[in-house]
Amino acid sequence: MQQWLVENRESYEFFLLHAILHDPMRRSSLLGLPLIPEDFIKDESALLLHAITTAISVTRAIGTELEFPPTREFMKSYVNASTSSLGLLDEDYNLCMELLQTMMDPSHKEQYYCIDPYLTAWYSSIRAKRAANSIQRDVIPNVREQIQIMQTAINASEQASIDDEEDDMELIISGESEDHVVRRSTGIAGLDRALNGGLGNGECYLIFGGWGGGKSVAAGQVAWNEAATGGHVLIVSTELKPREYVARITSAAATIPIGKLQDCENFKQIRAAVMSDPSLVFKTKILEDTLAIIAERIRIKKVSSGDGLDARAIMEREILNFERLKGVRPTLVILDWLGSAVEIKKGASSGEVAMAWEHAAHGCVKLAEDADIPIVVLAQAVNSSQRKRVLLNDDIGISKGIGKNMVAVIGITNMADSAGVKAAEAGLAEAPKSKILDNQFFCMVKARKGMEEDIPMKREMKYQRFVAREKG
Repeated sequence: MQQWLVENRESYEFFLLHAILHDPMRRSSLLGLPLIPEDFIKDESALLLHAITTAISVTRAIGTELEFPPTREFMKSYVNASTSSLGLLDEDYNLCMELLQTMMDPSHKEQYYCIDPYLTAWYSSIRAKRAANSIQRDVIPNVREQIQIMQTAINASEQASIDDEEDDMELIISGESEDHVVRRSTGIAGLDRALNGGLGNGECYLIFGGWGGGKSVAAGQVAWNEAATGGHVLIVSTELKPREYVARITSAAATIPIGKLQDCENFKQIRAAVMSDPSLVFKTKILEDTLAIIAERIRIKKVSSGDGLDARAIMEREILNFERLKGVRPTLVILDWLGSAVEIKKGASSGEVAMAWEHAAHGCVKLAEDADIPIVVLAQAVNSSQRKRVLLNDDIGISKGIGKNMVAVIGITNMADSAGVKAAEAGLAEAPKSKILDNQFFCMVKARKGMEEDIPMKREMKYQRFVAREKG
């Protein structure tokens, strides 16, 4: 073990990168973890990881896969581009290319056994992560001792989880506190009432519906309310770009027509769009306040399948990035939408597809519990339920059964007239936006209680928000 450390392989970084380059089985699993260049001790390793992930994203975008391993000449241009984009020096480029040349040797595969305990320990606890850092810092570390430290930390973490569960039960039996759980308002009045005040820490919620139903509108509204009341929000989207979310949030928060903002690429263009309209100039102050809160408290990350195939891993990685950039943990996470964050193999059976969705949904539930923050998941309804005026408890099962582990499932109705429904059923057309209802329902099922409620809502399309309305 010590010999390969002496021979210029003194850290696990080398084998992580070597596996990503050479091993197709390990590449997806490693890239699915919250593995980021900033985690790497050696600058040349961080630069190479950046170049590899960029190359993978580009090749997948054009419908191909990066070879196992890619040639040195192929990677050279990506290392050069990454050096420039990160503002690094020629010396960093040269060191990275030397490292890449060494990695072209396939014989290092026989030492991959060191990767698994490292990764397990790295993400198990802070203590284990410090032990992993110790291995990377030492020139010739005592690897056996450090792995024992990692395993001790993992075992202690598991035991602490068991102890906490027992302690929680004791608190239920003998506790005398009269304080109730403080819930986080969604900013949507009718929905808050149905949720007994809003979202709870450690709880996961599903919002589902058909195309154009307003899932992202509702998510943006919830995100804004959390940020405006002092929270910090992470939105991970596989659908909308950050600028699209910013336009919708700004429209709802500052009551500026979405038509003025939807083509704006940045804050400067948003300000210009408002200032150029005499009827909106008086909104300048509220606009600046809104943009300041978005910049400080909301992070929107557009991801693709190339960023990872596991919903939980994607969110864990972005939570780490949020902490690194903002200096705090998010108090609310929104995943928009679940379907794109799940790997569905071509030719998979309906059972395999359902299991993949259920696995990803359960990952979101567990992450909410482990992180003790609310997570809101948006998912597309891809069946007859999306064409119903009111969604029943049974319709949740139609939408892949992914809601059964959630605290509450909220189906948003959207279709307006029988002609639009028939055209969609016949596969002749998508529902045009002109056919979307202004008066809609949030059809909510409290999944763990079996309770149902249809909440009448009105979508104000002009301002991209939902408001409560009376039934009828």
